[in-house]
Amino acid sequence: MFGKVSELENFSRSLQPQTFNETSIFFSVQLTQKEQSEKNDKEKCGGSGHYQNGYNHHYHQVNGGWSRWSRYTRCSATCGQAQGTRIRFRYCNNPAPANGGYYCRGRSYQREPCYPTPCPVNGGWSQWYSQSKCSATCGEGVKTYIRYCNQPAPAHGGHSCPGSATYRQRCNRTPCPVNGGWSQWYSQSKCSATCGEGVKTYIRYCNQPAPAHGGYSCPGSATYRQRCNRTPCPVHGAWSNWHRPSQCSVSCGGGVRTRIRYCDHPAPANGGSYCPGSAYLQEPCNPTPCPVDGGWSNWQTQSKCSVTCGGGVRSSIRYCDHPAPAHGGSSCPGSATRKEPCNSTPCPVDGGWSNWQTQSKCSVTCGGGVRSSIRYCDHPAPAHGGSSCSGSATRKEPCNSTSCPVNGGWSSWNSPWQCSVTCGGGVKTFVRYCNHPSPAYGGNSCTGSAIRREPCNSTPCPVPTTTTTTTTTSTQAPTTTTTTTTTTTTTTTTTTTTTPTTTSTSTLPTTTTTKSNPTTTRPHNYITIRSLLK
Repeated sequence: MFGKVSELENFSRSLQPQTFNETSIFFSVQLTQKEQSEKNDKEKCGGSGHYQNGYNHHYHQVNGGWSRWSRYTRCSATCGQAQGTRIRFRYCNNPAPANGGYYCRGRSYQREPCYPTPCPVNGGWSQWYSQSKCSATCGEGVKTYIRYCNQPAPAHGGHSCPGSATYRQRCNRTPCPVNGGWSQWYSQSKCSATCGEGVKTYIRYCNQPAPAHGGYSCPGSATYRQRCNRTPCPVHGAWSNWHRPSQCSVSCGGGVRTRIRYCDHPAPANGGSYCPGSAYLQEPCNPTPCPVDGGWSNWQTQSKCSVTCGGGVRSSIRYCDHPAPAHGGSSCPGSATRKEPCNSTPCPVDGGWSNWQTQSKCSVTCGGGVRSSIRYCDHPAPAHGGSSCSGSATRKEPCNSTSCPVNGGWSSWNSPWQCSVTCGGGVKTFVRYCNHPSPAYGGNSCTGSAIRREPCNSTPCPVPTTTTTTTTTSTQAPTTTTTTTTTTTTTTTTTTTTTPTTTSTSTLPTTTTTKSNPTTTRPHNYITIRSLLK
């Protein structure tokens, strides 16, 4: 019966903690109180497996058999890691070894590699791009800008980019030019003559609309003339203007010249009179001293250069006094002023920063991280000895401040209850709590059961005996399972139990209640798993 106890002890010592990818499995192998009692009985029997005094009892040897494999545990690696490990178990309880039978061969666990899913990637916006030209060249239009959710694009269940992908901006708000338009024609005067054809004038105004904001004025004339009263009138002769006179007898200093005119403005007609007066006229000429033509002086600088660098202008002047024109002499030809370039050396250009640009992703996906931004000293770049941009070209800013999910973890097992019985095999209940830590921020709750039960106080209870006239001996027969046995005896003057053939009959133990505990089918070596791979 107890031939394999030493082998079980050796097996117990061999199940030491082993490490699988940074996670340990702890096995505790213990002999139950009943097995220890049977070991002691074996020593009393001299190793034969039978009692040497009293009854001889024979037991059927039962070798242990494995149960089915359990489900695999969760993968030890989280998202984004290359590889983890998961494990499954089986138990030597199908059947459990009994009466010295062999324990199951082979391992009670198996492990295999596992591969987690990729981590979620939240989308990020690109920079803004111009999507269209301004909808109007003046008078206020709209220009559309667009950005794309690809820096990075959302993946593996990550969130899409917040906000809108487009926005509109007003543009070209300068008022549009307005070209002028004519009003209708209005009569401005009566006919200029009562006969012989006169003229009547009409006018219009450039106010329908008036030109504005650089628009063109109205084309054409604002007035026009129309002939009227065309009946011929008597025409009296009228002198023409004096024609150009003949040349002066001298060019300067005083002389004589002759002018002529004609009676043809108009010529007399329709009974009109001829022109009065003479058609010739003599008049003095060139009475002034002879003319002196003007001459220019040298150029003189009139002003400083308009700028100190980058190209400016300065003015110079000259005077028409070498000589000054006199007595009708011609003035100096050309302009009295001029402008010439100066200080053409380029001016220093101080550097200016560009807009900030995101340089890196957030260092974490939750719990608060940082990301870097950069800007460039090229708006404009420093040139011609100008100063560089002040301040730093990089900065760091907080990101992803949302708390990370916390998965629940079990507390240690503890038992606030005692064994359900003091002998004969009972049950002790253990409990644990999902508060190391408690699940938070959307984390998973603890896996597995919060309660477990173990056998306890498996030592058989003492059997009470009663005698009347002779001493009776009652022996509790050993059983292979844990039972609660009650012995009933009847005391009378003549004691009988089953067959009243003698006056003194030993009372045999009568089993009235058999209480099967689920834990009696556990293996001799009860394995408690204190930690699983996660």
